[in-house]
Formats: sequence, C-alpha cells, structure tokens
Amino acid sequence: RMHDEEIFLQAINRDARKNPFSIRKKTEPVLPLYEKTLHWHDYCELELILGGRGEHRLNGTVYPVERGDVYLLTQRDLHTLAETEGETVCLYNLNFDEDVLPPSLRRALLSEDLQLCFRMDAATTARIENRLETMLTEFEGNEPWRTERLRAQLVELLIELMRLGASKREETHGTTSDAVRDTITYLREHFREPLTLGECAERVFLSAGYLGEQFYRVTGMHFK
Repeated sequence: RMHDEEIFLQAINRDARKNPFSIRKKTEPVLPLYEKTLHWHDYCELELILGGRGEHRLNGTVYPVERGDVYLLTQRDLHTLAETEGETVCLYNLNFDEDVLPPSLRRALLSEDLQLCFRMDAATTARIENRLETMLTEFEGNEPWRTERLRAQLVELLIELMRLGASKREETHGTTSDAVRDTITYLREHFREPLTLGECAERVFLSAGYLGEQFYRVTGMHFK
C-alpha cells in the first residue's frame, strides 16, 4: 500500500507536437520531490531497470525493482519510483506520444487488458538494453531519416515487449491454475480438518489474498 504522506502531482505534460519522442539513461539519484510524490503523464513512458534497488509504486501497489524489470505506463497510470537508501536506480527512460505508432499497435497499447510490468531474464534484459542503447545513440545524433528510424525502432521494441508480456501472462495463468487445482485436491483429501485459506496458500507459495482471488476466478466460488 502507498504511504499516507504521499501527495498527488499535477500531470506532467509536454507538447507532443514538438517532442513526440525522447530517451535518456538515468544514472543519478531520483529527486526527492519525485521520489515521494505520485504523478502521471499525458504521454507513454517505458522504463528498463539496469541496476540498483528500490520500489516502483504503481496504481496503489508497490513492486520491488531490480535489474531486468521493465514497465510501460500510459496516461491512466499513477506512479513514482522510490530508491532504497544508499542505492541509485539506473534505468533507461523512454517517453513517446502514442500518435507516433500505427493504429493497430496504438489500440493494443491502450487496451485495458495490456499490462507490461514484469521481470526479464539476463539474456532478454541484455537484448532489450542493446535496443535502447541503439535508440539513444540515434536520438542524440543528427543523421538523415533520424525520426523515421526512431519510430521504426520504437515499433519493433514495443512488439517484442508485448510478445514477452503475453508469454509472461500465459505462464502466470498456467501456474495459477495449477495452484488452484492443487488446492482443490488438498481440500478433498483433508475436508474433515479445519482448513484455512492461509494454510492452503502457504502450500502453493502464494499469498492468501491472491489465492482467494484466483480460486474464485477458476472455480466460480469462494474458498469458504
């Protein structure tokens, strides 16, 4: 849960016609104002964590961050990044206006079903980091067709991340369904005992709240 002392920032805006795309590599500490203040944007923001430790506070939930974490935020997301004391979170920060994307990709990006917030393995992280480094070099240069190339690189990057996100969701759903099936089997074998949701959740390595939600999603009935 969010800390009570946090306040809401006014939306961070910019003129998308003048700045439809920007990318930077953050290696300095987060400014104290932003570390303790929730905010949102009128554009999309993609971040890849390169190192350091902290918390990403997103839409009322706190996620610990470390190398390999990637998340994509749209205008509907409220967030902030808080660094662990003594740590500096290094990351790539890519901002873009959704109007630079093809219509089909833009619709997918703004879909309520799309959730791009997950942790990648070392090889995938290195590959995405190389993509962003190439984009940063292009962005800071002044080569012909710079805008067109950046747009093409952005589309390729988003498609790769959306595919990764879809596979992550499939893995999660499969794992969750297995956990619910294991729980049902355990209930059938021990139905005479005073079982609790917490006890069953410990057996399948999930939180009680999450298992309860998924139990209802899979079976259509509450745990009790």
